[in-house]
Amino acid sequence: VSPNRTCGLLQGGANLGLTCPGEFACCSGYGYCGTGDDFCLTTGGCQARYSNTSAACVAPRSGVTVSIDGTCGAAGAGKAGYRCPGNASVSCCSAS
Repeated sequence: VSPNRTCGLLQGGANLGLTCPGEFACCSGYGYCGTGDDFCLTTGGCQARYSNTSAACVAPRSGVTVSIDGTCGAAGAGKAGYRCPGNASVSCCSAS
């Protein structure tokens, strides 16, 4: 169990494979423990194996969600398929 809210194998988790303590349900794609969409959405890379329970990671209700990291679209950095903040029905991604 993580002593400092880092978890998993990616970025902050530093390949240590630590799991999140009870008060923090999810291990984010960035390797940090927390709760809410920023940590628990599968489109954000939630690491189920290192979350408090494997059921902690969830898919967004609509299949896509507003970007939490500034990326959008279905390719490149936006591979999660996020939409930009604002009008959720319109993707405002650049071509590059």
